[in-house]
Amino acid sequence: IKIIRLSLLIWLPAMFLLTEVPTFSPVIMMPVAYMLLLMIGAAKALSYSPVIVLGQTYLAKSIGFASGITLGLGITLGGLVAPYVGHLADIYDVQTALMTLIPVGVIGLLMSFWLKEPK
Repeated sequence: IKIIRLSLLIWLPAMFLLTEVPTFSPVIMMPVAYMLLLMIGAAKALSYSPVIVLGQTYLAKSIGFASGITLGLGITLGGLVAPYVGHLADIYDVQTALMTLIPVGVIGLLMSFWLKEPK
């Protein structure tokens, strides 16, 4: 649970700062943007395994089902939302589209505090 929270605590500020990069000089901020993208990718990858293990712990009698639900549901929901975020980027800009993801991360972080410690 700590790793899940840590990944969200890394992801949220990095995503917010990435949306603010275009407001500065692009030449100066390009290395900063790359570092933020690395942080965002690492933070998201950091939470995959702990989420699966946590799901398996919660549903110890059917670990295969737990793995399928945690990983499959997350990827499916991401695949369903991605075209809408892309559509927002087409209508407005990439910065606005990425800003719509920040409240989702905040909700995820808040919900992580309701997770029960596994036995």
